[in-house]
Amino acid sequence: MFRLKSRIHFIYFLIDVFFIVLSFYGPFKLNPSLVPQMRPDLLRPYFAVYAFWAISLLFLMKNAHLYYTDRYLTISKEWLKVARCVVSSCIFTALVIFFLRLEIFSRTVFLESSALLLLALSAWRTLKRLYVRYLVEQGYANYNALIVGAGNAGLSLAEEIKSFPFLGIKISGFIDDSKTGQVNGNEVLGKVEDIER
Repeated sequence: MFRLKSRIHFIYFLIDVFFIVLSFYGPFKLNPSLVPQMRPDLLRPYFAVYAFWAISLLFLMKNAHLYYTDRYLTISKEWLKVARCVVSSCIFTALVIFFLRLEIFSRTVFLESSALLLLALSAWRTLKRLYVRYLVEQGYANYNALIVGAGNAGLSLAEEIKSFPFLGIKISGFIDDSKTGQVNGNEVLGKVEDIER
């Protein structure tokens, strides 16, 4: 299981690298007039800035735990995490451009790359999260839950669990000292003292 998770995290990393490169390349494809002269002395600073930008973004995303799929994280909260990482890396990169006085670096390219980064990295994570939710709802890697008490609190908890099927919690039944049979579509499996058996 650990190897599978490591591979999945590495795949997430590679997908991020792909979209980062695409986001850096996109503005030049959209605006060919912004491409600097193909002199090596002008290209080296561009590549250095993009390398710094990509590495800082990947580092921030790893620290924000964006290479894991946390079931309890909503899509909007994941977008917010991605936005924080992208904005932070953009600020760091803008400071590097400013302090190194790279006047050849186009603001249009910088802003378009930033927007593409935010859009691409958030969009693919939304698709990934929707796919994982679908798998969990189909029973992949679910957790079984046994609810102690079939009264109002237990029924409320069962309804709350059922309202979030993408969390992957399956109610196995209830344990209650006073009720038997079916409660809210789930079986009362015994009494509290039966848990030890």
